[in-house]
Amino acid sequence: GPEEQKKALEKARKIADEARAGKDFAELAKASSEDLGSRALGGDLGWLDKGMTDPAFEGALYSLEKGKISDPVLSPEGYHVIEVREIRPGKTRTFEEVRGELANDFGESERERVYNERSGRLIDLTYEDSTSLEPAAKELGLKVEKTALFSRMGGTGIAENPAIVQAAFSDQVLVQGNNSDKVELGPNHLAIIRIAEHKAATAKPIEEVRADIQRRIIEERVSKQAKARADELFARLEKGESIDALATDLKLPLSEERGIGRNAVKLDAALVNAAFALPHPESAGKAPVQVVALAGDEYALLKLDHVADADPTAVDQVTRESARNTLQQNLASVAARDFIAALRASMEIKVVEDRM
Repeated sequence: GPEEQKKALEKARKIADEARAGKDFAELAKASSEDLGSRALGGDLGWLDKGMTDPAFEGALYSLEKGKISDPVLSPEGYHVIEVREIRPGKTRTFEEVRGELANDFGESERERVYNERSGRLIDLTYEDSTSLEPAAKELGLKVEKTALFSRMGGTGIAENPAIVQAAFSDQVLVQGNNSDKVELGPNHLAIIRIAEHKAATAKPIEEVRADIQRRIIEERVSKQAKARADELFARLEKGESIDALATDLKLPLSEERGIGRNAVKLDAALVNAAFALPHPESAGKAPVQVVALAGDEYALLKLDHVADADPTAVDQVTRESARNTLQQNLASVAARDFIAALRASMEIKVVEDRM
């Protein structure tokens, strides 16, 4: 509201005055900035080119001389105080230098244009005649492909895609016998499907499924025994027995991993996720432990000895920019979702079906 904006402006003016009076800009940013992406870096945004920031921010940035402090600049993100630390001249590249990039850009935009044109026509044709795919395939020079029978659990080939399975078993396709709506399979890749053959599910004779039932019962019993054994060992750890002594007593392998990040690929993902979900160890003697379920009815006992926090100042500029962009996108997504939820809560929505 107006009061909040007034307070934010006063705060920005104070920061600008302190910076002009000689106070270190980086320290001011660390103490006062509300930008999570750059606060820990003393407000350092790295090298900025034209077109990378909000127009108001960019206008103020490019009007500043090196070492000067701007007045507060208002953008959709709030008020900014800018210091230009370095300026380096831009370089105009020759046509020959950018020929390849321009060709690639044109190729991509042309593929996008052709895809949009043909996919739009495909959707129109399969909607106009919802009882067949052949007219659309004939006009667009496409081939209608046929899958093998598959269940609601999916099948092979394109039937491995959950979106395809959902469309195939939808009321529109399965019950009404119409073509499906478009199914997005990836960038510039969609499918329209219809049912060629449907066989209702039937109960199999016990002779056909006896072996499968026996196998499942055995697997379930083995799984329960493995879980009970893991819980038993975990209880011993909780009572104070060390994991080293436990491993020695039971002659079980004990491995230690150091310097593991959230994206570690050499360890089971379940172990990594469990480790990063545990609380920080209070002390060497109070390291948190947990039972972690692995694939194949196997379990691991996990003990977390130490957590080393990341140092944002040691991250290179490209990674910082990527993290900053990700944070901004996530915050924007949350804000948009909350805004829509607020609108829905305050407005009455009526669906007029006869106009659809």
